[in-house]
Amino acid sequence: MLLLLQGRGRVTAQALADEFEISIRTVYRDGARPSRPTKRACSRARRGCG
Repeated sequence: MLLLLQGRGRVTAQALADEFEISIRTVYRDGARPSRPTKRACSRARRGCG
């Protein structure tokens, strides 16, 4: 999705949904994902955390 946006510039959510055959809701959900932290914050060192 990111590569498509970089190549085309401004694109509507509907156009992205049509291109990838997904719902508009998925476009908005996945579009917000890069702004979220990629790793969970851990208060204690434990297996599989971080």
